[in-house]
Amino acid sequence: MTERGQAASVSTPSMRAALRLLGGYWVSSDKYRAWLLLATIIALKSGSVWCTLQFSLWNKRLYDAIGLRNLDAFWQEIFFVAGLSLISVLFDTFAIWFRMMLQMRWRVWLNEGFLSRWLENKTYYRIERSGKLDNPDQRIGQDLALYTEKVLEYGFEVYRLLGTIFTLSVVLWGLSRNLSFDIGGSSWHIPGLAVWVMFAFVLGGSAIVEWVGKPLNRSRYDQQKYEADYRFDLVRIRENAEPVALYAGEQAETARLNTAFSQVQQNWRKLVGDTKRVMLGVDSVNQFGQVIPYLVATGGYFSGNMTLGDLTQMVQACLQIRIGLSWFVVNYRELAELRATSRRISEFDLLLQGKDAANANAADGGVCQGLEIVTSTDKHLRTSQLVLTGPGREVLTEPVSLAIAPGTSNVICGPSGCGKSTLLLALAGLWSDARGRIELPDCPIMFIPQRPYVPTGMLKAALVYPALGHDFSDEQCREALEAARLSKFSSRLHDVAAWQKCLSPGEQQRLAFARIFLHQPGLVFLDETTSALDQDAEEVLYRRLRERQPDLTIVSVAHRSSVIALHDEILRISSCSMQAPDQTVGAGKDMSSDRSKMTPMASN
Repeated sequence: MTERGQAASVSTPSMRAALRLLGGYWVSSDKYRAWLLLATIIALKSGSVWCTLQFSLWNKRLYDAIGLRNLDAFWQEIFFVAGLSLISVLFDTFAIWFRMMLQMRWRVWLNEGFLSRWLENKTYYRIERSGKLDNPDQRIGQDLALYTEKVLEYGFEVYRLLGTIFTLSVVLWGLSRNLSFDIGGSSWHIPGLAVWVMFAFVLGGSAIVEWVGKPLNRSRYDQQKYEADYRFDLVRIRENAEPVALYAGEQAETARLNTAFSQVQQNWRKLVGDTKRVMLGVDSVNQFGQVIPYLVATGGYFSGNMTLGDLTQMVQACLQIRIGLSWFVVNYRELAELRATSRRISEFDLLLQGKDAANANAADGGVCQGLEIVTSTDKHLRTSQLVLTGPGREVLTEPVSLAIAPGTSNVICGPSGCGKSTLLLALAGLWSDARGRIELPDCPIMFIPQRPYVPTGMLKAALVYPALGHDFSDEQCREALEAARLSKFSSRLHDVAAWQKCLSPGEQQRLAFARIFLHQPGLVFLDETTSALDQDAEEVLYRRLRERQPDLTIVSVAHRSSVIALHDEILRISSCSMQAPDQTVGAGKDMSSDRSKMTPMASN
């Protein structure tokens, strides 16, 4: 696998990829509810725009009443704005409520889509091996939540602001009829002067901020990556606390974590510099923008062409328009984070659905045109001229041709690093960077690794994995536990715990055998599955496999003679060539079978 931080690059998402991510939900099976919620929120936001217009008109009437010292009109406007405020609050509250409902429905749809594609065909395994993508867990668990929240929040806010800008621009255009300025002794009048001035100032400032802030987008993207890498390294210590403590690896872990955090710190310095330049532009636009309405409007007021109400209405309208037009500038940092999040999700989407998925599979051996995996017609397990290669395309084995009859017990043995486990991975479809042909029998198949996976939750769920708890009765589970010498856990089937930590390595391996007893596959692959057990336990478990399923085909990988002795057939692999230091050793040409049921490997 490629080292973290040196992962192979994923294609940069295009605008088409971003639109695919944005638009998929709106044509999905949930589209009718989605469009209904969208229309409801738009209606509520339109109501908020109407309230903004009414506040602007109210502002003029209120200050006209104050200027005329009309107490009755003043109180009338106070009562009016109280009711208007209540209506505005209801519009905003229900808009947020429906938006959050839409956000979760969208996130559920995205989550289901990404999870299903990530988990199907063992894509998660191939992506992890290839190093093409960092932290897919964060992209599903955190980035999707942030993306759906911010896209809807910002999208509806932009809609409201555009409505406000248009509505108040009409108001401001009408007020600008009283504005003129003198040049060379002549009076000049420009229709909509205040509107043009505000648009020119804010849009010009926004363009400058966008130009200055381009580096911030990359800094935000890199910061998310480095923060995720640092969290991953911290979680690794928590998950492996016992071996780290036994190794007294605190110093090494500190050095590793400091290295990871130094990347966070170094990129943070760049992020601070980019943010400083953006904020300089943002604050400049905001501060100078407060003065512009007064410079534009006061001439008309002091010339007697505008009332106090006209002046305050123009200033407030200019303020609202400036806020609307400056939204992009004010929220530039948050938008940069959303862009980075969108890019991370789009990268993941591309990797799962197109050319990059094939590249990821090819990088770890997930796709190879030279390998053919088919179903056997006579229940035999066969390989024909199977050649396995490593991640660096180094050859691990000479051509392997073998035939394993149903109901036999077979063991693959040989020196460490000669390709035994890799052969099992190839048979499981996880290491298909190979050439040749594999025929698998048409029956349920189980692969049991040396370190069984034990999920957190109820013990019953961990026992029946990968099935679901309701697929087996409690009585079946207790019987399987007793057969695997785990009877002390029979009364704890519904206890919830982190069983990976609660069970010893030997108990975890016995739990794996209990799974076999429950699922009763036709073919089982055991990769040093009894390495943490004593010889007596090994013998008992292998004997019970055969007693409970006489027709079960067993293929084991083992080093110990006590395990080898429990099998009918022996397939030996010996080292034939040594690669560079720390590389996988090639498999031997002298692979042989102790009995006639297994066809020996053909050598060149």
